Amino acid sequence: MTLPSSGTIKLSQVNTELANAAGTQISLGAASVRSLGGVASGVIKASNLYGKTKPASGIVVYYGLSSTAVATAALIAALTQASISALPYNFSLNAGSGQYQYFALPVSVGQALFYDTVGSFYGGWDGAHNDAGLTLGAMSLTKISVLCDVYRTDFAALGASSWQVQAS
Repeated sequence: MTLPSSGTIKLSQVNTELANAAGTQISLGAASVRSLGGVASGVIKASNLYGKTKPASGIVVYYGLSSTAVATAALIAALTQASISALPYNFSLNAGSGQYQYFALPVSVGQALFYDTVGSFYGGWDGAHNDAGLTLGAMSLTKISVLCDVYRTDFAALGASSWQVQAS
């Protein structure tokens, strides 16, 4: 079911969309509602939920390459999309000259930890749990109506890389 695109939205409709049991107590400020509405913090309104649909079961992740050093929701939404059942998740990319590797993971899954399966080390990603103090932050991906943490490799032009994303 998709939430109404205009008019009144009842919290009971939001509960249904989120597959919560009937009568479950929720509020607009609940993490699951914020994620559905794509509002990480600050003021959230019922209108943020217009037309939103909870993604199919599983975890939707995005990964790919871009020569852009600053992530945008449009950049992430244009990357390869994969629906996975759980972490860890393995993927490979080949970043050419000036290309960064990107990965987006729903906030609800937790923070990501990146393991280089060829070099046998953890790290190399801005915003990753192992890069203390660095964060690219969460952004709303309206394509899937989910708030995602976005990660980017520390350096461009890494060539062929194979990664395992784990929950930290």
